[in-house]
Amino acid sequence: MGEISGLLSAIKNVKARIAKVDAERQRQQELLYNADFECQLMERKVARINGERSVEEKEELNRKIKESEAQLEEQQVI
Repeated sequence: MGEISGLLSAIKNVKARIAKVDAERQRQQELLYNADFECQLMERKVARINGERSVEEKEELNRKIKESEAQLEEQQVI
């Protein structure tokens, strides 16, 4: 009976250790995700500083340029 009790205690200890290791793994995974997210944000900021724009931004800027050119042409006609 003592042997079974010892084994049950060992199993309980192993399960507790597994839970602790799993919680630590989860915490490290969250830290890694956050670091990766921050890295992506920084890469976008650097790209923007270097003049890179998204397709949507380019389209919007081109639309504004065309509007401004049209207004300039109207003013030059007058």
